[in-house]
Amino acid sequence: MFAVDRENKLNEVHWQPEDGGLYFIETADSVANQGTQQLHHGAIKEEELDQYLTKKPDSVQPLKQRLRILCISKPKRHQSAQLAISRDTYCKIEKGFRLSHATIGSLFNSSGVFSRFTEYDPITKKPKCIRLVVKSKQKVSVGNWEVSLTHDVETSCTDALICGEGIFIPDHADQPQQTQVQKFIEHLTAVPELWHHPLTIPVLLIRLFCERISINRIKVADKLVDLENEIGVTAAGRSKAKRPLDNWPHDLNIKQITINLNSTGASILYLSQTCIWTQDCITFLSNLCTEFATQSASSFTFNDSGFPVPTENNEWIASMHLRDVLAYEASALDGVSLTMRTKKERIQAQLNVLYSAASQKENAIALQYSRMAQEQNEIAQKDVQLNTRIATSTKSDSIAMTTFTFITAVFLPPTYVAGLFSMNMFDWMTSGLDDTGRLSRLFWVYWVVTLPLTAVVLVGWWAWYKRADKQWQKDTGYRLNGSAMLEASRSNSDETTQHIVEVKNV
Repeated sequence: MFAVDRENKLNEVHWQPEDGGLYFIETADSVANQGTQQLHHGAIKEEELDQYLTKKPDSVQPLKQRLRILCISKPKRHQSAQLAISRDTYCKIEKGFRLSHATIGSLFNSSGVFSRFTEYDPITKKPKCIRLVVKSKQKVSVGNWEVSLTHDVETSCTDALICGEGIFIPDHADQPQQTQVQKFIEHLTAVPELWHHPLTIPVLLIRLFCERISINRIKVADKLVDLENEIGVTAAGRSKAKRPLDNWPHDLNIKQITINLNSTGASILYLSQTCIWTQDCITFLSNLCTEFATQSASSFTFNDSGFPVPTENNEWIASMHLRDVLAYEASALDGVSLTMRTKKERIQAQLNVLYSAASQKENAIALQYSRMAQEQNEIAQKDVQLNTRIATSTKSDSIAMTTFTFITAVFLPPTYVAGLFSMNMFDWMTSGLDDTGRLSRLFWVYWVVTLPLTAVVLVGWWAWYKRADKQWQKDTGYRLNGSAMLEASRSNSDETTQHIVEVKNV
């Protein structure tokens, strides 16, 4: 069913044999204690693979309960699937281990997948071979791995291929000097009684996956507490809220805190989705454990109390033990999922506080701008008044100069008349023997001409001044003497006050 898809996916995989290699884990008969098995492991080169796959067991006994695992690293250079081996090497492993054709396609599934493929004997109709494919949900900080195994029901031999990102590189999140493969070997070594069971490998990988989920849960919780302390309004739980609030919220870095809150929220969301997939996978494996225990029950007899008593093998006991382990992990994940839901609510609460703080900060800035604008208006109004006074003063100076000009004009007619009458063509003096001067009897002519002419000049000046005053008042709203300036200012101030009151009422 998956043969066509397998060929297409083989062409899409990034084969990078220069980035890694192979690592084997297998059980072998102990030389010192016949009948017991030990776990051997180590690196293996691709050119040694043919010999490894065709190697025969050390004992002369028929092959029974053998476990072989090959581990392959997945480089992190590409978003699509990649393996640190060549294509030919993978095909050899797939053929030698009789893996499912769905193995290579599952590498491209970043959302996670788990499935079982059972091969039945055409004569007895009983399970002959069981194949499992489990691909974890891809979460960089938790893990990205896949296990594909084949379990021979008759011999209880299991061959498995494990692919994972950075499985040969120590992770500082766990133990600085321990790789994921080393940690897996440590757990596998502790349960030799489960080596023959087909679900031992996926259950151990799920356990390690759940352990890393818990580590990331603690990291996310610490980030959230730090953000709550930075915002400074939460004093519940581990949050202390000891930051000073005298200048709150003006001292908050709204932009950076918003980015950190949303990033933490995204991490919580991804971790919650990882928990959901892991719980579904645990349910899948737990059901398989129950199924295997039921199938193996046919080889048991029951005592008087109704409890099964093993007669030929201990597969029932191993299945029940693995199911209990999965039940424990499922319970722990329930607590993690509940914690993640609580953290989502805490993130939303902090976002609401942050939005409120941002609104207060914006309102304070707007109020400050309003005050600055009002101050600018007052300064501008003072400038207008000052400019008006300067213009009025300039105009007054101009009037004064005009007045001096007018005075000059007033004296100009008499001067002119006097000069005119003093000419030789008018002889106002009487000639006599004693040659003494007297007032001329025509002296009144001087006043008759001078006074009317002066009056005409004064009236003309007054008329011109009135006309200039009206034109100035029309253009500027002020009189030439500046007497109406204070009244105009008070009128403008009253209008502004009335407008502010109307705005407040609205």
